[in-house]
Amino acid sequence: MRDREQPVLRGSGGLVLRPWEAGDAPVVLEAYQDPAIQQWNLRTFASLAEAGAWIAQWEGQWLAERDGCWAVTDGAGAVLGRAALRGVRLMDGVAECTYWVLPAARAGFGLEGTLRGAMQHPDGWHDMHLHARLQGDPEAAPGPAPAGP
Repeated sequence: MRDREQPVLRGSGGLVLRPWEAGDAPVVLEAYQDPAIQQWNLRTFASLAEAGAWIAQWEGQWLAERDGCWAVTDGAGAVLGRAALRGVRLMDGVAECTYWVLPAARAGFGLEGTLRGAMQHPDGWHDMHLHARLQGDPEAAPGPAPAGP
């Protein structure tokens, strides 16, 4: 990872995963104010400076071959969410996939299961949920869905 620049990944439907940029701090700050994202994520931000510091640390994580984090954007460049590989173990080809999705972009990922007591929050252990979508699954109707694990 450290020997190459973090890639920009293009997906179907015009989705683009790109490294976070300093100008994304307002979207990050707003995202972490969303109650559904707060439910499934420990991190909180109180200022643009904190959101900016979160963005800035990802380049070092990539270079250290620990984590990769991308802004998920639409064809016009608007941020829709986050996708990350955390705890990368290159020798084993293993990483944890984490994500969140902004409210306007939530739909289409069916609940696969519940990971009971998988994450400790300040108020105790919380269940986490696992969602998935396979190529060929029927399109889901737009509507609210959980923000992510």
